[in-house]
Amino acid sequence: ILPDSVRNYMTKFLSDPWMHEGGFAENPNLHTPKTWWSEKVVGDLEMVSPVTVSPDVSVKEAIKVMSTHGFDMLPVQSKADGKVLGVITSGQLTARMSQNKIAPDDACLKAMYKSFSQVTHSHKLAEVATILDKDTFALVVAEQRCYDGGDMKTRTVVAGVVSRIDLLKYIADNE
Repeated sequence: ILPDSVRNYMTKFLSDPWMHEGGFAENPNLHTPKTWWSEKVVGDLEMVSPVTVSPDVSVKEAIKVMSTHGFDMLPVQSKADGKVLGVITSGQLTARMSQNKIAPDDACLKAMYKSFSQVTHSHKLAEVATILDKDTFALVVAEQRCYDGGDMKTRTVVAGVVSRIDLLKYIADNE
């Protein structure tokens, strides 16, 4: 079996950002001139602990939670294993409800983004800046080990949501 040429895959394999996202190459932006904040880590940012919802919560209930707590997005986590399944945002809900693609009684599972970026508290802000160039936010996650009486399991805990404004605020306040 012989592989074909890269010609059919140029937009992926010859794309530095795609290679970095897949873990096949180093981040090309890390070789740009460093700024005072580029080596700082996500843990240095001030973040509010987010509220998460389970996938079976209705869109109507999620909107009420967003409104009550002042959030414009909510991570959706599985009840069973704590896996982050997606994120619902106020903008997405507005667009989908106004086009009758979802109803207020539909489950969040039907209304969520399934593609999102995740970072940890130890990610460098230079890496986060690169992520925020293509995404509007990244979930800050941590691993938690839980013992249930029989087995040790690992759960993902959403510790925060970082956006462009969080990074800008940090740079402006600490320069």
